[in-house]
Amino acid sequence: MTFHNHFRWPAITPQRPPVARRLRLELLTIAAEAGQVVITFTTDERIATTYNRDGWRAPTPAERHEYTIPTTTNQNGELTRWDLLFDPHDEECAATLTAARAELAT
Repeated sequence: MTFHNHFRWPAITPQRPPVARRLRLELLTIAAEAGQVVITFTTDERIATTYNRDGWRAPTPAERHEYTIPTTTNQNGELTRWDLLFDPHDEECAATLTAARAELAT
């Protein structure tokens, strides 16, 4: 079973980035404990880059097919949406989440 999310995650704002990040990490922790894959996207490349430090990564072509995640580009072939996937069974995703939670706890 997959928790498939296509709503906008709390934005990282200069005023409250620790709160937004803590919420995202808690949601990923819950998903990881339940063994759920989480899929989301953003239209802001900076946010996609920031999410990578919490355990998110771009989906592989096989995952795009399995979870029906389209690649969205403009007429010039540039990405207009950055898809992000968190798979608790992926060792790198899980390790990055663990490190991010430890960093936030200090």
